[in-house]
Amino acid sequence: MADAADAVVNEVVSVAQSLGLPVEIDRPYDFDEEELPLVVVHTQDEELIDEEGMPREAWDVTWRIAPVIEVWVRADDPLTIRSTLSGHWSTLRTAIRDSNILSLVRGGSRPGLVKKKEEIEGRPGLAGFSVEIECEIERD
Repeated sequence: MADAADAVVNEVVSVAQSLGLPVEIDRPYDFDEEELPLVVVHTQDEELIDEEGMPREAWDVTWRIAPVIEVWVRADDPLTIRSTLSGHWSTLRTAIRDSNILSLVRGGSRPGLVKKKEEIEGRPGLAGFSVEIECEIERD
């Protein structure tokens, strides 16, 4: 059986692929404008959740992960940038809603979503946004 964190990341990659754009995993910001549009999934860190009242034997069961999907496009035409990014965000929201992420999170918890505008300093030809999907998972 796949690790719970890997299962969530795999589902997040599937969500990212719903845009029909190239998807890279944990890629640094060294891409050229010619490679855009591009989607980058960052797997991020994993954090152990220490819950009050948990039996000592189960101290390492509950974890928090927060993979991030970044969508990058060229910012050549300021008039179309907003509609392009809004369309991608709409597609991602639908894919997240239709995904299996909810079935992968710890019982009684829900995933959290945070969408942010993204910029890379010194790279005015790029525009983008990120979506962080925070989940609590249980490991055996």
